[in-house]
Amino acid sequence: MKNKSYFDCFMLIGTALSTKTEPGLLETTQPWVHDVFTTIVNVSLIIEESVVEDKNLDIEVGGLLNQRWVDPRLGANELTRKWAVAGQVWEPKITTFNGEKIFEETVFWRGFGEEGNVLLSKKIKIKIKCTRDLQLFPFDTQYCTLKLGSYRFPHDEVSIIWDDQPILILNELRTHEFRLINVSKNIIMDMKTSGNFSVATVQFVLRRNFTHYLFCTGTPCFLIVLLNYISFWMDLDKRWNLNILTFSGNLYFYYSSVCLLNPVSYLKALDIFTGVCTFFSLISLLETFLTDSILNLEQKFYHLGKSTTFNKYSRMINLIELGMKITFPIFFSFFISLFIFVYIP
Repeated sequence: MKNKSYFDCFMLIGTALSTKTEPGLLETTQPWVHDVFTTIVNVSLIIEESVVEDKNLDIEVGGLLNQRWVDPRLGANELTRKWAVAGQVWEPKITTFNGEKIFEETVFWRGFGEEGNVLLSKKIKIKIKCTRDLQLFPFDTQYCTLKLGSYRFPHDEVSIIWDDQPILILNELRTHEFRLINVSKNIIMDMKTSGNFSVATVQFVLRRNFTHYLFCTGTPCFLIVLLNYISFWMDLDKRWNLNILTFSGNLYFYYSSVCLLNPVSYLKALDIFTGVCTFFSLISLLETFLTDSILNLEQKFYHLGKSTTFNKYSRMINLIELGMKITFPIFFSFFISLFIFVYIP
């Protein structure tokens, strides 16, 4: 009986303490504004640094995530304002939905104004994955999307909107491979089994700098094909070494593009360019083999001397040579024009 009295006494003390307005109560209960259950949270992002990992197509974004909302319980109350500064009030629990959070630290809490305005600033650093669509490589554009939302409160409890000045970029993107061409914002709805969540998105649009690939791969392949065309004006005896060398060179560039530069399971734009250049080098090599074989047959069966002048070749060889001199540059020029029209922005 005595133990039961002690138990009832502790229960009464716990009930009395739970009815007091303590900082923990403000931390766990959501504010209502004019009997509206949904809390509107204004967000803005100050980007202080952004770095792209060219190999993995990741982007690290660091800066300040600012959140503003209204909590009427803080209005004209010095004590609750102190709680706001100490971080002992309710917050919407906004975090990243699709990125890897590397660092997060609260740097500023403030409650101000008669209406209970709250400002929360967090120092964040987040790594997000970019798209990896390399069909247009090295003329490709990649998209990196950062999603920010409340992991605890659905849309009917917390609604996120962008502030009047939503995104401020203090430093330019640092990368040798890409340049930042656009940053856009949006508000979307993330539908889950636990409810619909309001999500603020930031999309970074990155375009690859293709100058390096143009001078290191595109230009050599083009010049090699030009040498193949020049070989049609040379004597047959002197073509073999040149055509074998040019074919080997373009074959190396094709292997490097497919197997070494961002290898994927589909053909990239650079793969198509180097592959077609290799094909034209192969055509030049096969033409040399065909004309040389025909000439050897003529020498064997007709006992002709080996001529070194174009006019002294047989009519068949002359037609082959003339056809290649006309069609080779036409088809290659058509390919170059089509490639520029389709792939180069």
